[in-house]
Order: sequence, then C-alpha cells, then structure tokens
Amino acid sequence: MEENQILLRTARAVLVSQLVQGNFPKYADVIPKECNRKAKIKTAEFEHRIRQAALLTDEESRGVRLNFSADRVTLSSRAPEAGEAEVTCPITLEGEAVDMAFNPAFLTDCLRVVDTEDISLEMNASNKPAVIKAGSDFLYVLMPVDLG
Repeated sequence: MEENQILLRTARAVLVSQLVQGNFPKYADVIPKECNRKAKIKTAEFEHRIRQAALLTDEESRGVRLNFSADRVTLSSRAPEAGEAEVTCPITLEGEAVDMAFNPAFLTDCLRVVDTEDISLEMNASNKPAVIKAGSDFLYVLMPVDLG
C-alpha cells in the first residue's frame, strides 16, 4: 500500500481506495443563492409523471421538457422512432411561467430518495441551474439540458 491509499478489511470484504489529491471544488458556487420562481409539487405524483414522460425519450433526445404555469407543469418528451408523450402534474407556482428541460434520470434519482410529501423546485431561467428542496436538510442542484 502507498501513502495515498486506504484499506478497509472486514470478514466479508476488502476495500482499497485511492485518496484524492488537491483541493475540493467550490461546490457552493453552483448553488443558486436566490430564485425568482418556486414550484411546490407532490413528490410521488411528480416522480410518476417524470417516469411516464421518460418512456418516450431516446439517446438523442435524452430530456424531458417541463412547461411550468401557475397551476400545473406539463411534461413532454419525444423519440423520433417511438412517438411523443405529454402529461401534466398539478403544482403551485410562485413567479412567472418558464420552460426548462432536464435529464429525467437525474430527476428520478433525486425524487426516489426524498422522504417528504412535497418538494420545492426553485428556478431562475431555462438555462440556469434549478434547486430541489425537501424539508430543512435536503438540497439537490439540477442542471438543465438544451433540447434545441
């Protein structure tokens, strides 16, 4: 073993890992400090709608478009060989309407570990990071995708 490695040995497993050298990036710089749009959404229903829309995506269009309005978000996706999907989910939106697109896998990764009934999806613009908040100690930064 070298100086920059760590070894963990148990009765069932051996784990060897290389320690990272250098400075950790300033992750706080990518977290938006303030957002001018805030959507309150039922976690389980939103996750279900994302999964529905994600069924009709492919490698080229690996994104789901979310059109936020005052009382609902419309999720749409398209796969040239398979067709198009459009589903809606009720929300409460503070701020102006906005369209954004996200990789549905990143959204579902987040939502499946949230243990609150509602989430808050905070946004500024379609090309800026969004933040999902749940409870007082859960924060998830989500980068939008460009669907053209």
